[in-house]
Amino acid sequence: MVHAISRLGGAAGWGNAKVRFRPQADIGPLQFKVVMKTGIPALVVPMLCTLVIGVALLFVVSPTLLAKYVASAPRAADVASGHVHAFNQHGVVVYLSMAEQLLVGAASGFGIVALGVCGMLLRKAYR
Repeated sequence: MVHAISRLGGAAGWGNAKVRFRPQADIGPLQFKVVMKTGIPALVVPMLCTLVIGVALLFVVSPTLLAKYVASAPRAADVASGHVHAFNQHGVVVYLSMAEQLLVGAASGFGIVALGVCGMLLRKAYR
């Protein structure tokens, strides 16, 4: 039945969502777009979640961690504590541990990935 409706176009109820079929030649017979009852495309919610997570990781978590680690890091390499990785903070060299450096890098990296996923969802939602 979905196949027949999708070829003809129109709409059908599906739980809490309304399914709108786009009868276009460039899409396959079983492709359809799910629209919530509020009229918002279903991909908007995950898109906003990834946007908030990405912005928070990239512009809040990563700089906060970096500021905390730089404030408490020694200015000379300390092999006993593991602070051996040099980090230049505006002309002042401090030494971070491998875990600190990886955590700051991971927060930045996951923030960039989340923003990339948000962009892909945005493109897919409004195609």
